[in-house]
Amino acid sequence: LVLPICFDNFHWCMVLVDRRCRTIYQFDPLHLQYYYDRLDQICRSYLKVGLRSEYDSYKQERIIDLHQTDDYNCGIFIVLFAMKHIKQIPIPTTTNANLNSLRPTLFMEVLRSSHP
Repeated sequence: LVLPICFDNFHWCMVLVDRRCRTIYQFDPLHLQYYYDRLDQICRSYLKVGLRSEYDSYKQERIIDLHQTDDYNCGIFIVLFAMKHIKQIPIPTTTNANLNSLRPTLFMEVLRSSHP
């Protein structure tokens, strides 16, 4: 289950539930406690209802290996995290200089993945 979440029409974060390893991953590209608190609230409010009694058996993990260093590339980091986890592909080195060149590459990869 992949839940991209846009807070305040401004910043993208993600919750990813992996039932195979019974883990709920939380990812905020800025690594701010403010957003992690909000992700915790979403998990408790919605996932706990959806997973019912299974919820307590899931471990929760915050993703810290990707870090956004600007104010506007959160969306691309969300896509990178999802692709890394779902497709198990290595994530290229992310710098402000190469993020713009990654956009068309990721766009094409998403198109290829979504169409058989």
